[in-house]
Amino acid sequence: MPESFREKGYETVALASLPYSQSYYFSRGFDIFKDMRRINMTSKMVKDALEIIEPLDKFFLFMNVGSTHRPYDYGETRTDWKEKELQEYNYEGGEVNKEYLEYLRKRQIEAIEFVDEKIAPLLEELEDTVTLITSDHGTCFGEGEVCGHGIGRKDAVLKQLRVPLIFHW
Repeated sequence: MPESFREKGYETVALASLPYSQSYYFSRGFDIFKDMRRINMTSKMVKDALEIIEPLDKFFLFMNVGSTHRPYDYGETRTDWKEKELQEYNYEGGEVNKEYLEYLRKRQIEAIEFVDEKIAPLLEELEDTVTLITSDHGTCFGEGEVCGHGIGRKDAVLKQLRVPLIFHW
């Protein structure tokens, strides 16, 4: 997609908080690619994006915000996670800790609300701009005996494929 925008005369900009984003070629096609290095840097990502796009006339901006990914460290500091809880969360098949899964669901919702709040200044700054907000994958919280993403039975995989898609223009 960035290559298509670049061919049409747009500056292409990406900010990503994915581990290994450069080594998986996520930077391909972007004139400017900034790897945020940690998943919980939403405020800095928005600040950097505003600074980068400010002088640009036509641009395509891609942001992958990691704060909504496990372990849902949506603040600017890391949460203290216990290894036992992570093992229970990663458990595949059999019994899962339902109380802990509910806790994670709540953390995910709080993380989404946090990101909504933090990206608001960026969205307010954009004029005459098509905005698309989506997710790279869904997450299972015990559905199909799966916790997380990337694995599982058909019902769990389908849950991971269903993501929000919001257009604004």
